[in-house]
Amino acid sequence: MCGICGILSFNDNGVDKREIINEMTSLMVHRGPDDDGYYFNDEIGLGIRRLAIIDIEGGHQPILSEDGRYVVILNGEIYNYIELRQMLIRKGHIFKTDSDTEVIVHLFEEKGEECVSELNGMFAFTVWDNVKKELFLFRDRIGIKPLYYTIDDHSFAFASHLLSIRKIRPKKDISFESFLNYLGISYVPYPETIFKEICKLEPGHFLKVKKNGQMINKKYWDIKEFGTLDLPSIEDYRDNIMELLKDSINIQKRSDVAVGTFLSGGIDSSCIVALLSEQLGRPVRTFSAGFEGGLNELPYAKMVAEKFGTDHTELMIKGSELPSVIPEIIDMMDEPLSDNSIVPTYMLSKLAVKCGVKVVLNGTGGDELFGGYERYIPQTIIKKAVNSLPGRFRKSIGSLVSIVDLDKGLKLENHALLFAASISGTNYTFLSKLFKDKTNYERILDDVIERYKRFVPGCKKEVSKSHLMYFDLKNYLVGDVLSLLDKMTMAVSLEGRVPMLDHRVVEFCYSVPDSVKFRNGKLKGLLKSTLQGVLPDEIMHLPKSGFAGPIRYWTEKHLIKSMFEQLVHNPLPFYCEYLNIGIIKEALLHRERYWRFLPTLFSLYIFSLWYRKHIMREDIVIQ
Repeated sequence: MCGICGILSFNDNGVDKREIINEMTSLMVHRGPDDDGYYFNDEIGLGIRRLAIIDIEGGHQPILSEDGRYVVILNGEIYNYIELRQMLIRKGHIFKTDSDTEVIVHLFEEKGEECVSELNGMFAFTVWDNVKKELFLFRDRIGIKPLYYTIDDHSFAFASHLLSIRKIRPKKDISFESFLNYLGISYVPYPETIFKEICKLEPGHFLKVKKNGQMINKKYWDIKEFGTLDLPSIEDYRDNIMELLKDSINIQKRSDVAVGTFLSGGIDSSCIVALLSEQLGRPVRTFSAGFEGGLNELPYAKMVAEKFGTDHTELMIKGSELPSVIPEIIDMMDEPLSDNSIVPTYMLSKLAVKCGVKVVLNGTGGDELFGGYERYIPQTIIKKAVNSLPGRFRKSIGSLVSIVDLDKGLKLENHALLFAASISGTNYTFLSKLFKDKTNYERILDDVIERYKRFVPGCKKEVSKSHLMYFDLKNYLVGDVLSLLDKMTMAVSLEGRVPMLDHRVVEFCYSVPDSVKFRNGKLKGLLKSTLQGVLPDEIMHLPKSGFAGPIRYWTEKHLIKSMFEQLVHNPLPFYCEYLNIGIIKEALLHRERYWRFLPTLFSLYIFSLWYRKHIMREDIVIQ
């Protein structure tokens, strides 16, 4: 796990690449405190900050091919590097290190850009070709690791950390369209970033950038099969899932440093702990968090820890800690993200590092693969979603509430509208009053709906559950869940691994018919059937709870309401330009209705802190 960056010059514009790369890497020390490395020539400058996980002594980067033609820097892990290394040795390649990065060098010599299809891992890496003067940038299939880039007439620049890009493009302005998206769904969806003209490389894509400035963007992976798998029995589906999960965990536990797991007490993280415990042969280090005044799953996490004999550590998170924790989080947040799970994820990551762990496995992705969200069963979301929409949108839905048919699905346009409203908890009626320009809130919904339509493959009239899950996989999982995990673990130099998002597991799960996946009409029906007898029965029947902090409790106890009041008492100039500050004040005064607006108020608050810290360069102090 690392932070990488680079600059490819198209002409001699007088830029000192060494100075800029040094500044860019200095902003990523938290991503890689163990080592740094650089490569420079007339055309290119490359830099890396390394978190040493594999081949601690010999894995220094960049790594060059024997003839010096190819230069590689890697952020992430290639889990099947041992198997690939053995294959390449049989082909005559000679290795100087035991690192996974060197595997990429030799594999690129063999297959060029097609090498990425052989890799199993979470990664963002680059290959510079000194002969053809071409730069390749690859991002893993699912989007676990980030990669940002920008291009102008003079150069192309990239980095793992968005604020590092600002060192070479300091005048990039905030994108108002991205701000609207952020308010609507709590994050900025790819390929956009919060800054104009700085982009995210899409998951499953790679870029080829030539010395003359030509840039080619190619997709190398996507899910192709939806519900086409036809196995003889339910046991065959279960056996395949168990085999794939076991193999994923087996290769993802590879590490030369201490490995642990996050354990929420839910089915996904408990599954990881169970299978890892079986393979490891010693107690797994497990870390769990509970919330004072909120949903507390610590007893269930402890139940799993005791069943599998883990070395277990618990953390109770108190609202009174927020004033000291939130500024730390904002400091490491290169782009606004307002999912309040940032708080427990950050604090649990700090705990793991304090206990000597450098790598954690977790259950991220289980909901998107096995069907864990209530929104995949339309009746559970429709009324809530409809009530959050302004009048003209409610009219367009008509009598939908009474005519939903789960088996036949919903019309695409109607369900897109519902899904957009339900996915973030945002109250769009509140947003409709918030903006000075009344059309902005409609632009938020319209953009989410257009993205929804884009990610419904081969489906023009009706939407299956797998299509809803695919939308989440490509949007919410990448933009919110995985981004949050990367930012908050890397903030404390901790590597977070996600065994359920092995691309083989992903491909298999989406090939399973919905009738099998939602066995007996239940969320995660197939996964629960697979784990029957493996996990305690109490865990199997727990309702979905997530890992969010009890923001309503924190608010009612005045632990964060006073923070929100700063939105009115000391409004951001950016907000004064676009928003009706009086609407925020009115929302804060109506205590009995206040909770309805919490997601949006929290988004406004986090953006305000982020803007003051990273744009206005103010120190963040919360009383």
